[in-house]
This record gives sequence, C-alpha cells and structure tokens, in this order.
Amino acid sequence: MAYVTANEVRSIVARDEGEHENTAASLTDEQIEEAIDSATNEVEARLAGQYIVPFSQPPQSPPLIVEIVRDIAAFLADLTFRQDVDYTSGNEPMLLRYQRALDLLQRLETGAITLPGADTPDLPSAGSGVGRPINPYEGDMFTMPDFGIGYDRWGRTGVNGNWPR
Repeated sequence: MAYVTANEVRSIVARDEGEHENTAASLTDEQIEEAIDSATNEVEARLAGQYIVPFSQPPQSPPLIVEIVRDIAAFLADLTFRQDVDYTSGNEPMLLRYQRALDLLQRLETGAITLPGADTPDLPSAGSGVGRPINPYEGDMFTMPDFGIGYDRWGRTGVNGNWPR
C-alpha cells in the first residue's frame, strides 16, 4: 500500500516544479514507486510494534506517516539518480529531509512521540509480564575500563596500567 504517489515524490526532488531534467524527478514512475515501496516497508516494519500497520489509506493516512514515507522515498530516489555521486555537504535538502524523517521515525518507534489518529494494538494488562521494553539509550553505558578491567582509551590495561598482575 502506498501512502504517497510518484508525483508527490517528484514534487520535492525537483528543484523547480516544471523542471525535472538533471534531478531525481526524471526517474521513471517504476523507479520512484520502487523507492516508495521500500520507504513504506521500512516505516511499517519499524512501527509495527507500536501501531497497527498498514495505516489507513490516503487521505485518512496519518499526515506524519505520509511525510516520513515521502521524504524517505525521495531520498532513495535521489540515491538511485545520483548512483555513486556523493553529497557535497551535510546541508543538502534531500539529506536533511531524510535525517528529519529518520529522527521522527525513531521517536515514534520508541514512543517518545505519538501518532495522532493511528490505531494501537491491544497491549497486555499491567503486571502480566508481557510487553515490549523500550530503551531510548543508544551506545555503551558502561565499558570494561569503567570497572578497572580491560583496556582504557590509551590501550593500557587495568586501573593504573598494572592489571593483571
């Protein structure tokens, strides 16, 4: 199920509305629809634990889902168009849209923000021992050198570089 159309994706990848040459908007409908399908699958897979997917068909689809799918699909279409040409700056519009979409998706996935109007699955009652824990922390909270074992950031072992004895 598609939440956006190829023309909606084209409208944000083209620099000018009527000028599609030398942009990802010049891709075929099939290429853009492939990017839309990929974006849709990613969004639904990541949000399946929090919401009932697929979401409603447009125009009843949650507007935020439409934005996220559109922006991810536009980025994927742009990658197809660019092939092996890197972005020259972190301020590229497609890259910024993509980063924003991923940030929103991650926040929806962890429950940091909610999706108004979306159906949520029936959750087990409190204390049933069943549920999906959400850890918003990414990275290593503690490492071995924090406890005086293993290597520190300078490659020394133990607390003072003397361990093990």
